[in-house]
Amino acid sequence: MKKRSLILVLSTLLVVLFAFTSYSAPITIRGLRWLSWPEEENLYDKWCQEYTKAHPDVKVEIEWVTTGYGEKLTTSFAGGQAPDFFFIHTPNLPAYVEQGLPVALDKYLDGSNGINTKDIFPAIWKVTTYKGKRYGYSTLNGCQTLYYNKRMFREAGVKFPDKTWTWKDLAEAAKKLTKKDEGGRITQYGFQCDEYNRVWISYLWSMRGKTFDNE
Repeated sequence: MKKRSLILVLSTLLVVLFAFTSYSAPITIRGLRWLSWPEEENLYDKWCQEYTKAHPDVKVEIEWVTTGYGEKLTTSFAGGQAPDFFFIHTPNLPAYVEQGLPVALDKYLDGSNGINTKDIFPAIWKVTTYKGKRYGYSTLNGCQTLYYNKRMFREAGVKFPDKTWTWKDLAEAAKKLTKKDEGGRITQYGFQCDEYNRVWISYLWSMRGKTFDNE
């Protein structure tokens, strides 16, 4: 039985990968995912059960990996035991494609299986497409929300944000809102976002910032 890999991509932040194989019923489809909070695990388990209920000849199981997810995923491919579907972060998608692991999903999205790609937000396809081919679908999508502290703005004499603001306006306001003590230590940051690197780095790049200098 020859097995090929097929990728299904997750969010701005995540990607789901699939390995595709020719099976004869009944079959078990095995998934691989990093360990999450109990509520999310229960939700995925519920989806698996609902799928099996609608397709009695197919059983879906998810293996939750506590640590070393990337290593386990890589070794499973190397050992010929790749899961049928799995999750990765979207920035990692090109590396998997270049290794020849995934199979593009385009031929499965011709409308014959009831999937209407026009119902899916275009930006989702954009982050799951590499070199003109679609390799998955983002299952975790959302918007970043920016809150501001009115007291801090008043104290710094900075006008509240409005719909005319640009990235430049945000950067300039953050500089004015930042406070330092006599020793130069920052006591109040003018801007803060989630420490998750794929979030803050998007802000940094949008403001034409860099994480490293040219050297």
